[in-house]
Amino acid sequence: MTNLIEKTLLIGFGIFIASIFLTFSIPFFGHIFNYYNIIEDDLNDYLKVINEIDDGILYIIDNPNQIYQKEIHYPDNLNITLDHQYINFEYYFQGEVFDITLKYNTTLKSCKYCEIVAQSYLYRVFFDENLIKIEII
Repeated sequence: MTNLIEKTLLIGFGIFIASIFLTFSIPFFGHIFNYYNIIEDDLNDYLKVINEIDDGILYIIDNPNQIYQKEIHYPDNLNITLDHQYINFEYYFQGEVFDITLKYNTTLKSCKYCEIVAQSYLYRVFFDENLIKIEII
């Protein structure tokens, strides 16, 4: 009978210690999971802007008499360079520099967007003298 009581007390004490350990460690696990979600959201911000700019250019190629206009949230550390038929996106993410280059069949008006403050901007794409012009205002 005492053997059963000792086992019960040991199991109860183990559950008590485990519950104390979990109450202290669960907030830290929450911070770790939240950190990885923030990193994923930051990467999605870069890719979202790149896709929106690509969509605008493709829309103007298909509809040359139109103006494509949209509000975009420009992320931090993103540089955009337009040179003839190429558009190069360069961004700094987790200590590394990443480049994405897109090529189009039409000529783009050469310009460069560097060191722009992260905030919402008006993004416009239109034809100007047979060149596709991009404005981030």
